[in-house]
Amino acid sequence: MSIPPDHGPAAIAARLTWGALRGTTLDEDDRARLALGLGGVVLFERNIESPAQLRALTRSIRETAAGPVRIAIDQEGGHVTRIREPLTSFPGPMAIAATRVRRLAHEAARASAVELRSLGIDTVLAPVLDVAAVLANPSVGTRSFGADPRAVARFGVAAIRGYLAGGVIPIPKHVPGHGRTLEDSHVAQPRVAGTQDDLVTHDLSPFLAAVAAGAPALMTAHVIYDALDPGVPASLSPVVTRLVRDGLAFDGLLLTDALVMDAITLDGTIEAAAVRAIVAGADAVMGIEGQRRVLAGLEVAIAEHLIPPDRLVEAIGRAETLDGVARSLRGAPLGEPLAADVLARHARLADEIAARSITLVDGDAALLPIAQSASVVVIDVTAAAVSPIEGRPDPAGVAGERLVSRWPRGQAMCWTPDGAASVAAQQLAPAADVAIVLTRDAYAVEAVVAALASLPTSGIPIVHVALRNPLDLVAAGPTVRVAAYADTPATIDALADALMGLGSMPGRLPVTLPPSVRSLEAVRSADDVEAVA
Repeated sequence: MSIPPDHGPAAIAARLTWGALRGTTLDEDDRARLALGLGGVVLFERNIESPAQLRALTRSIRETAAGPVRIAIDQEGGHVTRIREPLTSFPGPMAIAATRVRRLAHEAARASAVELRSLGIDTVLAPVLDVAAVLANPSVGTRSFGADPRAVARFGVAAIRGYLAGGVIPIPKHVPGHGRTLEDSHVAQPRVAGTQDDLVTHDLSPFLAAVAAGAPALMTAHVIYDALDPGVPASLSPVVTRLVRDGLAFDGLLLTDALVMDAITLDGTIEAAAVRAIVAGADAVMGIEGQRRVLAGLEVAIAEHLIPPDRLVEAIGRAETLDGVARSLRGAPLGEPLAADVLARHARLADEIAARSITLVDGDAALLPIAQSASVVVIDVTAAAVSPIEGRPDPAGVAGERLVSRWPRGQAMCWTPDGAASVAAQQLAPAADVAIVLTRDAYAVEAVVAALASLPTSGIPIVHVALRNPLDLVAAGPTVRVAAYADTPATIDALADALMGLGSMPGRLPVTLPPSVRSLEAVRSADDVEAVA
């Protein structure tokens, strides 16, 4: 193909850029960028008010755009879910892997795709194929299918095929892998040490499987790989591009992660990064909040011939191929509402995943089941988000209130990280038969870890439930440790059933936990990630 003669530098720059919107309707600036031919739009919580509003917005995006435009969203399941009710809140990837049933990965992805398509969304920024080699990585955690590259590949392939079957384009991420670092590319410059053999054996194998399964696009990581291109984030590295193109035999669209992240902007401007990414082999750059600067930087670079013409032709050609994939996907017309029975079926699927995922890690079996007549206190520990990727959290205490409602003599309370260690034992109801403590990524908050370790001084049997990263369970003290991997309504209901003996805890940890809180401290402070991976 060749670039149409009427496509000037501004139009070409727009085609190479995926942007974002400020609100729930298009403003004048949004319309101007779409009229230029913006390649994609990524939706966030700020763009979502209701199903009817979202259908109207996606319809407006397509009507305003100068050409085909991908409308994408992070709808991974678990705690990275931009659209909640009335869509189905599926437990996330690690919960699905804990079931050990690949069918559930396929069915959840397909159901999620059907729901997204009904709102006019044609692309999902998922699945996450990072291997959770370093469990304390704040940007991966339960977004991963686990620590075994083979399992991540198997579940990832099932999800990719499910999304395609449901009618949306999946974009697996973050190639070549974000799982072997302690740092989050949103707020730091992550680095992965080790050899190229390590990278191929562990990090890349799920992406190799994704390509073989027909993934039409991949998202790159803003991670520096010492074995490939020291000092250069993968999104800006021609060495990494060659590895993806030649080593993975991938000829689909290569999309960068958002360029506004600190991993990119700490060493340069977002404009320069966009140009470097395209020159290095990316086919589209995710501008998001910096999209105006990205468009301006690319326009100048194109006008001044700083990007080789064959590179532009190649990138636009891959975008057109992706447009063709979108047109070929089967499904109901974009934006067509779903029948109530479809959503009810999806809700039952979420319930099945949740029930199969709950994992009894260890503890005193005599404490379970907890009788309905027991006096139970549920302590819902609130914690700050460990990564900017997370969406808006539920109001504090919602999970605890839902769980405790199953016991007539139950009470719920919230802890906050500040001062938790000093008031932990005092907050436990002295007359309670058992306390259930719910945590989310508490491993990252020293005060909460200390509070968990102090719980035995209360003299009350403790059930500690990790509602996200199972690394929380390393804190010493609780009598029974349970991994739930998510705090979706389906997960909380399945947890209640399991604790009351109305269901089992058949899940299996997809990761290996360090043996003690001392090990946890070492993980948090390690300079050499390879030593704790």
